[in-house]
Amino acid sequence: METLLESSNYILAHEFEDVILKDKNNGKIYSLGSHYGDPVLGLIAPDESWFITAGEGLLYFDFKRGLHEFFRKDLSSEGSLFVHSACIESNESVRILIDPWSEYASTWILSIPALKIQKIKNGPLMIGKPWQEKVFY
Repeated sequence: METLLESSNYILAHEFEDVILKDKNNGKIYSLGSHYGDPVLGLIAPDESWFITAGEGLLYFDFKRGLHEFFRKDLSSEGSLFVHSACIESNESVRILIDPWSEYASTWILSIPALKIQKIKNGPLMIGKPWQEKVFY
C-alpha cells in the first residue's frame, strides 16, 4: 500500500490501481474505485469531508454522495483523460490540469457542492517540450 496523502483522521492510499481510504480512528477501510495505472495524486478536503485521487481520470468520494468519476471515457473519443495535477482552491473547488502534453491539454474547475466540472481554458500546451512535474496553470 502506497500513501498518497494523510490527514489527521484519514490515509488516502493505493495498492497499484486500486484506491483505498483508511479511517485512522477505527481502522475501517473503504474501497474508492480504481484507475488504469497508479494514481498520481491524492487530495483531502481541509475539513476531511471529501477525497480525490487522479491519474487516469479523477475519482471523487464523500460519505454522503459516494463515489463519482470524472474525465473517464466521456470527454474524449480516445478514452479517458489523464490528470497531470490538481489543487484545492477552497473547500468547495478543485483546479485540475489535464495532460498538457496532449491535444486535450486544458484547465478545469470541479465544483464540490454541485459535483460538476467546468472547463476554464485550453492549455497550457506543452507538446514538444520536456516533461516537468510542475506546470503552471
